[in-house]
Amino acid sequence: MNIHKSRGDRVIVELSSNELSRYELCPEEMDCKNPKTRRLINDVMKRAQRHIRRDITSFDKMNVDVMETDEGCIMILCFKGIKTKRPFSGYVCVLPQTDDIFRLARGLLPHREKIRQASLFFDGNSYAACVLPYAVFSREIFFVLSEFGNPVRASVGTREYLFEHKKLISRDFISSLTS
Repeated sequence: MNIHKSRGDRVIVELSSNELSRYELCPEEMDCKNPKTRRLINDVMKRAQRHIRRDITSFDKMNVDVMETDEGCIMILCFKGIKTKRPFSGYVCVLPQTDDIFRLARGLLPHREKIRQASLFFDGNSYAACVLPYAVFSREIFFVLSEFGNPVRASVGTREYLFEHKKLISRDFISSLTS
């Protein structure tokens, strides 16, 4: 699979006949209503997004044109519409047990330089850790959080909501619990 970024919001993908056969498709059978074609398009979009290092999944519409070649096909993905922004405000992880807070703080300590802020809140039943990394997505931080709870991406305003409706225990619980 060869991926080429074209002008604007277009991506050109060359697919060999071997790659098409893995999806049990041929160029003339490609139809967006076909689940095999949809699976191929999803895989192509994931690879293209990694290759061109740009978010191509947040457009309203996408047109797919397929041209048959001797070696397979060329797929042209055209993205249209308003690109929706997905603001990111860190992760929120609910911790049902008090012991998990200390273990989470120890687990996040090696990744401290990647974290802008790590606040801890309490609502009477459970604790909520709001971790704001410098990077939009930090796999290491996400994995540490998932050991102790179910982390979710927090949208903009989540931290402010927690400040308003929950009791703030610590603005930087990693430093305060591990020192």
